[in-house]
Amino acid sequence: APEFVDAFRARFPIFKAAGSIHSEFEMLRKAGARRRIAFEGRIGYKEDGSFLQTHCILSDISERVRQEQAALTTEARYQTIFNASLNAIMVADDAGRFTAANSAAVELFGYPLERLLAMRAGDLLSPAGSDAGESHRPNLEKGHEIGEFEFMRPDGERRVIQYYATRVQE
Repeated sequence: APEFVDAFRARFPIFKAAGSIHSEFEMLRKAGARRRIAFEGRIGYKEDGSFLQTHCILSDISERVRQEQAALTTEARYQTIFNASLNAIMVADDAGRFTAANSAAVELFGYPLERLLAMRAGDLLSPAGSDAGESHRPNLEKGHEIGEFEFMRPDGERRVIQYYATRVQE
């Protein structure tokens, strides 16, 4: 692209001095389409150490950049939904350790986020419901579980909640 010509001319002496470079820039095709290009370059030297030539590889990364931007947009949308949900949403790994929780979960369970993320699902069960966690695990391993359990908040209040759990393969 014309706006990158002056930058290239300014950077080429730096490239020669450094001996190698990685850069990304836009290139303008004859038909006017802009393409995102990755540039990998190395300097070839003569036996006396002086400049001989450049060895350069240019790769069209336009599609990869577009996919990365789409993934970031999708991730931002997911985070917005996750954080704004009025329903408590928690994510646990296969060992039952929480890896994420939204503000509704923090409010429901009464623990700060940092504390929830240091807990396992079974840690939330009240003593009266402490055997419930393992009895439902086989159903969750099949893909989903719907049920109720009682838990005790740190302030001593006991609550019974209905939950919907889905196993997600990553």
